[in-house]
Amino acid sequence: MGSDDTGRDARRKQAAARVQKKRGMQVAIGVFVIVNVALWVIWALNDRDQPGVPWPVYVTVVWGAILAFIFWRNRTSDDAAIERELERMDRDS
Repeated sequence: MGSDDTGRDARRKQAAARVQKKRGMQVAIGVFVIVNVALWVIWALNDRDQPGVPWPVYVTVVWGAILAFIFWRNRTSDDAAIERELERMDRDS
């Protein structure tokens, strides 16, 4: 196996890891949407007449903020780290 094959394998592993991370995020967002829709439907059918802030707001805001942070952290750190590593790999070869 030549150095071109080794580089291609390394890039393939990086690409596979990125695809896996994206799929995981897509699943997390899907679960977030489904659960929050269910919570808002439950609220609308039962507690809509209660005064004050609807209770699903707390779940939606906190969970949404956590998802946004995870997305931002993964997006910024991974892309920058991958670019730096690719530059190093290109310099070394």
